[in-house]
Amino acid sequence: DKIRFTPSGTEANMQALRTARAATGRRLIAKCIGAYHGSWDAVPLTMETPDVPRAVLDHTVQFPYNDAQAAVSTIKKHQSDLAAVIVEPTMRDMAPEPGFLEAVREATEDSDILLVFDEVISFRLGPSGAQGVYGVKPDVTIMGKIIGGGFPVGAYAAVDEAMAPLSIPEAELPATASPALGFSGTFNAHPVTMAAGLAAMRLLDEASYARLAAMGETVRAGLRRVLEEEGVRAHVGGVGSFFSLAWTDRPVRDHASSLAADRALSILFNLGVMNRGFYLLGHPNLSTVQSGGDLEGFLEAARGTIREMRTTIAERGPHLLR
Repeated sequence: DKIRFTPSGTEANMQALRTARAATGRRLIAKCIGAYHGSWDAVPLTMETPDVPRAVLDHTVQFPYNDAQAAVSTIKKHQSDLAAVIVEPTMRDMAPEPGFLEAVREATEDSDILLVFDEVISFRLGPSGAQGVYGVKPDVTIMGKIIGGGFPVGAYAAVDEAMAPLSIPEAELPATASPALGFSGTFNAHPVTMAAGLAAMRLLDEASYARLAAMGETVRAGLRRVLEEEGVRAHVGGVGSFFSLAWTDRPVRDHASSLAADRALSILFNLGVMNRGFYLLGHPNLSTVQSGGDLEGFLEAARGTIREMRTTIAERGPHLLR
């Protein structure tokens, strides 16, 4: 029903969760273990994140991504204290397993708790983000990155009830009134960012999203083929225009399983493909400016890098060789 713009995804998350607390009168926030919602204390990656004050951690509870039973149990246990449950519908490049998002939505609705989808990353999956792809609608949506057309941006959109603390009450002069919460900022809704974002959104039509998803599937299938042909085991993940390569022989479905991957091998792989002309960082995704030739070139770069790494793979993870 309403939307507010910020200079970054971090600030959008900060404002949205503070607004959720004001709207509900509750203080506790629930999130997935390992999920990133910006660089601030109230939503640490894990409960072991260093230098976060104990008093802040006391206002946060966590559950594993893709574990519907743990999510529902956590929500029910803390339902009287929870202001919001915040989830990345696709946790970076990990796709939700069937029933996970639906279970979180049902549990939050049953307990009158706001469900927040952090789609700063995942909003590039379609015109309605990951929530449109998976058919689960939250109360609050956090956006960023792709909606700025390359400029710094963040935003949060929500139903009227969730945004009520930001509304200015009616008053007749000489009486005055102020909202319960106010978030001023020099670069909020910066006009250059708004113009660039609007241009980007107009260019990203249904055909563009479909093409991005098709390219993502081409890269994921190509990486699996290269690994098979080179006799190497690794996990290829991603959804839509996202792809990833984790050096583990186990499925990666949550934070705990992602820790099984060999990060040193990931760094070596990224360096290898970079030396062949392709830059990867973190959780890669594809762009509309790329073409089939770019994808073929990347897959050949991946093949050459994997061959080059074979001795190191044998030393660090012989179980990854067939």
